[in-house]
Amino acid sequence: MKQLILAAIALLIMASTCKRTQEECPPDLICTMIFKSIHVQLQYESGSPVILTKASLSAPHLSAPLNPLEEPLSEGHYMLVNDGHMNILSHQKSKEFLFEGWVDDKLVVSQNYLLRHDCCHVELVEGPTELVLPDPSE
Repeated sequence: MKQLILAAIALLIMASTCKRTQEECPPDLICTMIFKSIHVQLQYESGSPVILTKASLSAPHLSAPLNPLEEPLSEGHYMLVNDGHMNILSHQKSKEFLFEGWVDDKLVVSQNYLLRHDCCHVELVEGPTELVLPDPSE
């Protein structure tokens, strides 16, 4: 009986010193109920919104790029990520993404972003939320 108790104590000590992997978030973390998104606003120097005909958000760790046009916002506003994309982000290290947008067949914007999550919501680490583009030549 003594040996069984000692074995159980040893197992408890070993289990309590096991560390979680760096990617794990605390299981008892309390988050707010908001649904956060990160978006970029594009406008021309004249103030009119940039209406993209094609857009992508790509990253080396993604098997396929995301399409910011799938989640329509107001004209000139494009969602990069939202809390539904936390599985492609890390809370330990920011990940680099490339946002590209086209008007017809012309690439008009190419911007890098660093994104992560805090175990509750997505976060913008680096990159502009507003971009002003030169007016298109008529």
